[in-house]
Amino acid sequence: MKFSAMHRRIKLPFLVGFLALLTTLLVVAGCTSPPPPKADISNPAPQSSAFAALPIRNEYVGSAACTECHPNETKTHAASGHANTLHSMSRKSLGKMAPPEGAIPGMEYAIQTQGDVMGLAIQGHPEQGVYPIQLAFGSGATGITFASVESPTRLAEMRKSYFPSIRKWHITPGQESMKDKRMGRMNEGDFPRRCVLCHAVAVTEDSIVPEQKFMGVGCESCHGAGSAHINAIRTGNGGDLHIEPLKQATGERINEMCGQCHMTEKLVTEMNMPRDSTGRFQPYGLAMSQCFKQSAGKLTCITCHNPHEEVSRDTKKYEALCIQCHSTSAKPAVARPTVKTCPVNAKSGCVKCHMPPQKTFKGTQLPIYMPDHYIRVHREKR
Repeated sequence: MKFSAMHRRIKLPFLVGFLALLTTLLVVAGCTSPPPPKADISNPAPQSSAFAALPIRNEYVGSAACTECHPNETKTHAASGHANTLHSMSRKSLGKMAPPEGAIPGMEYAIQTQGDVMGLAIQGHPEQGVYPIQLAFGSGATGITFASVESPTRLAEMRKSYFPSIRKWHITPGQESMKDKRMGRMNEGDFPRRCVLCHAVAVTEDSIVPEQKFMGVGCESCHGAGSAHINAIRTGNGGDLHIEPLKQATGERINEMCGQCHMTEKLVTEMNMPRDSTGRFQPYGLAMSQCFKQSAGKLTCITCHNPHEEVSRDTKKYEALCIQCHSTSAKPAVARPTVKTCPVNAKSGCVKCHMPPQKTFKGTQLPIYMPDHYIRVHREKR
């Protein structure tokens, strides 16, 4: 492929500003955000999305290695949005989620495929070649944002994201006011690595493009590198399983783990994120809720969500958990110091009233809504 000329031609439009997109996800491009603090490149970012200090990359084995002992968990997890939140930019990898060939509305660029690999070409100038795009962020449940990796500290992000379910392109969140609207923006510093690691298990020190087996949030994203654990099991070393015992983890630890990508209050503050986005940043919203505060640290993300499965959209399932705690007769789902039943409806409607849908990206036209995880009485709606 002739990338060099094209690269010189369209590289400058990226250097317009700094956006922190690519989160989640399970939402469009995962972690859209304003600029994070400047990076200290002398201190490399951790090599895992979940732990501050973990073994080197070759200690990771990929989720497939867990199938032998945990077949049910790996099977259901493989079909989840978490496991499919990052893809290589190829038609084979994206399948039905791949954007159509040809012009992108509102841009001077077009999707062009060479072999199985997709990239960007300038409309009407095939002689310029194709600009490579390596990564597609998002599971496709809402939108997918495409990015080109220029270096371990430079991640170029397209100005438009593709929504497979409605087969339309939308402005990528955070780029609505961008003056130069030709292609997109550049993320620099340590944020590109951090962003990729919210969509992948591990990367190397010299590249932020994961190996195929490490794409998506896998078993090791939460449980840590697995090679030592597998070796301990196979050698009968039951004294040290070399894995974090998450069944015994505190609620604070679980929520902190999920919050590294789904955002805790600390990260919302540090990254100057919108503080009213308690649907988009679930651990942050949950931590503000009286349900959490009065649970003695027992209410966590996994009280309601099975981390090994695709997130359920069945509100009745969640309301059953609400009623377990807000009923004088049912056995509570978590510890509770006091019991309060709903004076309006003690049997149903909990989510609709106390966790109403909230627009994920406010100020945009994106049709994405998520339940408000700041669980409370919405007096302003009464």
